[in-house]
Amino acid sequence: MNAIMGMTDIASTHIDTPEKVQDCLRKISLSSQHLLGLINDVLDMSKIESGKMTLAEEVIDLPEVMDTIVSIMQSSVKARQQHFDVRLRHIRHEQLCCDSLRLRQVLINVLSNASKFTPPGGTVSFDIEETASENAAKAWFKFTVRDTGIGIKPEFLRDIFKPFTREKDSRIDKTEGSGLGMAISKKIVDLMGGTIEVSSEFGTGTEFTIRLPLPISELELGNFKFPDLKIIVVDDDVIVCEHTTELLRQIGIRSDWETCGQRAVQKVLAAHQAGEPYDAVILDCRMPDQDGVETAAIIRRAISEPLPIILISAYDSADVETKARQAGVNGFMTKPVFMSTLCRALQRYVLGQAAADEQKSKTDFSGKRFLLVEDNALNREIAMEMLESAGAVVESACDGAEGAAKFAAAPAGYYDLLLMDVQMPVMNGYEATQKIRASAKTDARTVPIVAMTADAFAEDIIEAKKAGMNSHLAKPLNLATLVREINKQLQKH
Repeated sequence: MNAIMGMTDIASTHIDTPEKVQDCLRKISLSSQHLLGLINDVLDMSKIESGKMTLAEEVIDLPEVMDTIVSIMQSSVKARQQHFDVRLRHIRHEQLCCDSLRLRQVLINVLSNASKFTPPGGTVSFDIEETASENAAKAWFKFTVRDTGIGIKPEFLRDIFKPFTREKDSRIDKTEGSGLGMAISKKIVDLMGGTIEVSSEFGTGTEFTIRLPLPISELELGNFKFPDLKIIVVDDDVIVCEHTTELLRQIGIRSDWETCGQRAVQKVLAAHQAGEPYDAVILDCRMPDQDGVETAAIIRRAISEPLPIILISAYDSADVETKARQAGVNGFMTKPVFMSTLCRALQRYVLGQAAADEQKSKTDFSGKRFLLVEDNALNREIAMEMLESAGAVVESACDGAEGAAKFAAAPAGYYDLLLMDVQMPVMNGYEATQKIRASAKTDARTVPIVAMTADAFAEDIIEAKKAGMNSHLAKPLNLATLVREINKQLQKH
């Protein structure tokens, strides 16, 4: 809070110096994020101590959850110049039932700590494995996070899951943290019916192992059909090669793999000269000696015929996209590579078919009209600015009663989506939603209504759904999350 207030004062006194103001805003943003994390930790701990923490049960798409986690971690490992490895093993189920918010919270907490306490140039690895289960309705998952960081002293390992506990060590005195993350993670894992274990060698590194039984959703993945294809997978990690080629085998695609870019080029050229060319190349971005971009460029120079090349990486592909495109790369995939993401990439980049979810990243809301119901003027201004910057037309209401009245007075189909604050005077968001859903208008039961609230606990999410809301956004609003959720609801509608 001192940093936020201090940097605000500094920015106001240097208003004519854009560089100084920009630096202050960056530090305010970082401090705000840290403060928000501390507040959320304290609130979570309060729920735990009162025995009121509960978990929501919703259908989750495991690839989507893991993609979010990897995306969040990319900036951290990039800033610390660390190696980040993400691997899958024996994944058979992707549609599961659990509290996605809490699952992400646990995994991001453990991964963030791994990165935080690993020096530059070190390695953080993240393995996701589906293990054998005696219960046909549940899938057991093992999440393993390893790092080559500073390690944990044996005497502290006994207390690592206790609240407000931090190791006394001069190497981490300047590292931010509340001492609550591990205690909260342990409680969430316990509520999920799983286990969390830690082993560490002081000065060498740490390993966390989380085992969770996750109910299997009845939803099935789409049917993917492919012609007779032959693909080569190139990655310096043998586990990734074996996993990806096994996925290809399961959908009837012949495949080879290689751990070296130079040897991969030799294989591709030999197959081409023998009249049995590969139909596609899947290349890891970061490999020793010769990376994926260099390998792609060599293949392109040697073979004139069209050959789809897909680059895979656990890092942000935006950093190398221009260079990769120039080298001849056709498309990109983010690790870990699930069956569904692999199939969609093959459909798009190899078969030339438009991906069914290609519009998910769309951020242009031109032609869309939203009703924002929010009693706080500052929050209303922020949300309107975010939505209008994405091209939407936004109308607003100051409380639930006014919001319900505006919806009732508008023609059917006038609003494409409603954003509804929960805690408001006159009529709260739950009551306003119930009134809208009960009205006689033809779109009253179908118009998407998204809850906005500072309460992000499971019981609040359940309450929102009971009132007739379609989904739930936690404050403070984040533009990327806001856009993603609105896109999801518009596509469903």
